[in-house]
Amino acid sequence: MTVYRVGIARRPSGDVEAWCHELPGCRAVAGSMEAVEALIPVAINEYLGWLDRHKALPAGAYPVEYSIVEDISPAGEWVFKAEHEPISRDEVALASQYVTFAHEDLMLVTGVLTDTVLDWKPPASAVKIDAIFPDVRSIREMMQHVATALSFHIAGIGDVVTRVPSPADRFNLQGAYEVTVKRLAALTDEERSGKAYVLKTARGETEWTARKSLRRIINHQRFHTKEIEQRLSWLLLGVPDVLPVARE
Repeated sequence: MTVYRVGIARRPSGDVEAWCHELPGCRAVAGSMEAVEALIPVAINEYLGWLDRHKALPAGAYPVEYSIVEDISPAGEWVFKAEHEPISRDEVALASQYVTFAHEDLMLVTGVLTDTVLDWKPPASAVKIDAIFPDVRSIREMMQHVATALSFHIAGIGDVVTRVPSPADRFNLQGAYEVTVKRLAALTDEERSGKAYVLKTARGETEWTARKSLRRIINHQRFHTKEIEQRLSWLLLGVPDVLPVARE
């Protein structure tokens, strides 16, 4: 049996996120602590089911028990204390397999889609739009976003980006995935030591560690795969009207 350690992040928006440290990228999110606690065992079980589907279920995965080991209220990007722990080459290699699983899932969903489907955009009233992403993205644009994020989410770890350059075409999802796997394998002992590196971006400075990067990479891949599956389901179930059509 594994007791899964969970870190809580209470966002300024009011959302509460729960991240499982033993399962990189495993997240539950809700509008209150009570609601997210109800989702934590569900999210862990779903993630384990995902690993089982890829024939990679770790020994002692069940029964699921968890312990909240950290509760923070970050203003922006953050690093959990647990993400300052050193990560071994074997752990990186295992997490790299998870990156591959997530990539395979995304390609399985999108690889057979024609341009008509890839370029379809639902009406703006169907999507919750925020200040960061003010436009409704097509499936193709979501895939391009995942590609650029793959490079970004490991860019703050030491100088691995210099040693393993970014793909020539930053929107090429396969190329971005391949470079990410190479970068993970190229992490040095220092970069795996839990040391936090500062990454300067247009939105300010943020701290990154190897464990944080893996959390963000895998979650981001899986998040947008599910988002694309959701959009495709609308073609059968009907496009929802989340926001009023008249938005003035």
